[in-house]
Order: sequence, then structure tokens, then C-alpha cells
Amino acid sequence: MEKHTVDISDQLCVVRVHQLAKNVWIADGEFLGGHLKTTGSTAGKAIRAWKKTAAAKPRNVANSSVAITQSD
Repeated sequence: MEKHTVDISDQLCVVRVHQLAKNVWIADGEFLGGHLKTTGSTAGKAIRAWKKTAAAKPRNVANSSVAITQSD
């Protein structure tokens, strides 16, 4: 499992990435008190989907909701 540090609105987050199948990668990590999980056909696409999901998360809501998106 790879770990990547990403910057979302000047907040550093650790995102873990692992391969589930040949063309399925999972990126997951914590952001604003919630757990986000995304998929992509490559590790890079899964991380980009995670960053996009985190950036779109409302800042005034800090619950533990899960967002799953497909980047491809």
C-alpha cells in the first residue's frame, strides 16, 4: 500500500492507495473528520479523484460520511 501526502486548501492529508484488480485502484484517507474513498483505473487517477472529492466537500459539515466516486 502506497501513502501519498496531498494538499487540499492548505491542509495536508495522507491518502493510501492500493490496487484491487488489474485496472482498479482505491484511494482512501481522512479529510475534515470524514473518511473519503475513491477509485480509478490507475493509482494517479484514484488520487486525483480523491483530491477532487475532498475539494468539493462542504467545509462547514464535519461528519464521517463516505464518498465513493469513479474517475473513469
